[in-house]
Amino acid sequence: MPQVPLFVSSAGEATQNGSTTIRFQQPLEIPAGAKDATVHVSSAVIPYTVPNVTVETNTLVVVLPKQVDAHSANTDYVRDGLGLPMNFVIRVHPGLYDVAGLEKAINAEVNKLASTDMRVHSRGFFKREASSEFVSVQADGTNGAPLVEPDVPN
Repeated sequence: MPQVPLFVSSAGEATQNGSTTIRFQQPLEIPAGAKDATVHVSSAVIPYTVPNVTVETNTLVVVLPKQVDAHSANTDYVRDGLGLPMNFVIRVHPGLYDVAGLEKAINAEVNKLASTDMRVHSRGFFKREASSEFVSVQADGTNGAPLVEPDVPN
């Protein structure tokens, strides 16, 4: 049975609904008398299908702001007994995130830390309004429709 190896890339090709069409300059033809013609994909890279945050990469060390003056935009940081900014460890749930989704996940973990850790709460941590708009992600990786959701303080 003759084999014809082809190396095909969809890089630079237009996509729609997560699919790509590749048109060969010389069309592939399967002879009319051929039986049991098959196509074998030996490897493929499919973006937006593999988690970009894993248990190995989901830990962040954060320094949290606190309000200096109720009438001022100046901020300081939550500090320890020696006056040094305190480092807090947060862990984002493993998953596949776009930038806005990762920001939302980080904000949620910071808010959880702020509401459960008395070292944060008792030292004047204050929540700021979120700074991004959230959108869905299409199958081809482009931004989709805005998600109607109230701002989550960060």
